[in-house]
This record gives sequence, structure tokens and C-alpha cells, in this order.
Amino acid sequence: MGDGVAITSGLLLCTDYFSIKVTVRLLNVLIIRYRLECTLRVSRKHPYRIYIRQNPMGTLVNIVSPYMHYTMLYKLKSWLNTPIFSHRIGVLDVKHNITTDYNSIGEAAKTLNLPKSSIISYLIRNQISPYKGRYIFNKT
Repeated sequence: MGDGVAITSGLLLCTDYFSIKVTVRLLNVLIIRYRLECTLRVSRKHPYRIYIRQNPMGTLVNIVSPYMHYTMLYKLKSWLNTPIFSHRIGVLDVKHNITTDYNSIGEAAKTLNLPKSSIISYLIRNQISPYKGRYIFNKT
């Protein structure tokens, strides 16, 4: 999870210490199996890195998010900050049986004093059980 960096135009996988053979094999899996738009970047400073373009980031998030700790979702921030996550969100407080609509995930997180990444993770993973036993989030 820690060997990547989000950049404005996509995601860079830091495969610096992988052999060229292993790096190309991984690149081929990402392109053929997952249909991601990837290229191999080579430089003197960083021998082999895999660049994943911004366009397929939704697909990538769906593939990797079930295996990522929510604190690492910032690695995907260039995609997560797109308008898809700025629309309205409904929050059901199971404890008080009250549903509240918010204009954005950020607004809900701030009001409920929760990390934005936790709500995003909950939505990406299509969770059903209440977050921390209390909140159920729905995109509206």
C-alpha cells in the first residue's frame, strides 16, 4: 500500500526495486486482466515505475479498496476528489433512528467528527453494517 504516489494525472506505482521482467509482468496483468490504462516509466533516478492514468481510477479503486486500510485511501486522492464524491449523502443514525442529508461527504464528516476517508471507504466497499455500530451512509 505504501509503494505508490498519487499525482494530478493519475497514480504512480513505485516498482523501483522490481526487476524489469516482474515489472512488465505486473504491467501486463493491469492492462490485460483489469483493462487499466498503464505505461512503463523509465528514468535514471527511478529505474522502472508503472503509471496508471486518471481515467480508469474508478476501476482501480473498486479492485483495490477492499484490501486497503482506510488510512491509505489518500493514495487515491486524485480520483477520490473528483465530483463523484462531492454529491449529496444521506446518513442514518441507527442509535437515534434519524436520517440526515448532507451536501457532501466532507460536510458529513465534519459534522459527525469522522474522517472523510472512513466515509469514502464505507461507500466504496458498499458496506451494509453501520459504521462504528452507529451510522449507515448512502449516496443520494
